[in-house]
Amino acid sequence: MKNAWVAFVNERDVPASADQPRVEVLSWRLVQAANGDKRLLAILEGGSLRVTSRIVNFDPVSVELITESNRRYRLMRPPEDRQVQHELLRANASRVGLGDATDISSDLWSLVEGMSRDPKSD
Repeated sequence: MKNAWVAFVNERDVPASADQPRVEVLSWRLVQAANGDKRLLAILEGGSLRVTSRIVNFDPVSVELITESNRRYRLMRPPEDRQVQHELLRANASRVGLGDATDISSDLWSLVEGMSRDPKSD
C-alpha cells in the first residue's frame, strides 16, 4: 500500500473487564515490545481497533490469551494476513508506541497448531 494515511477517530477507553470479561477475536496479530511485553493487536466486531494490556498467559488448547487487566481474548482463526487489515493493526500499534515491536503471531499460532495435531499421526 503506497502513500496511505490512516486517521484514528473516536478514540475511547475499552469497557471494564467486569463488563466485558471475554472477547472473541477474528482479526489479530501478536507483537512483542523491546522490553519483552506481548500485546494483542485486534480488529473487533464492528471494526474497532484494540491494543491490549500486557499478555500474562496463553492457553494453546483453548486458544485464549489473558491480559494484565484479566480480560480473556479467544483467537477464533489464524493471524491476520490480509494486507489492509494487517497494516491497520500495525498503524494502531504505532499510535500507542509499539511501531517497532516484533510480530510474533506465527510463533504463537505454531503452538496452537502443535497442540491440535493428532499425536498418533507422528
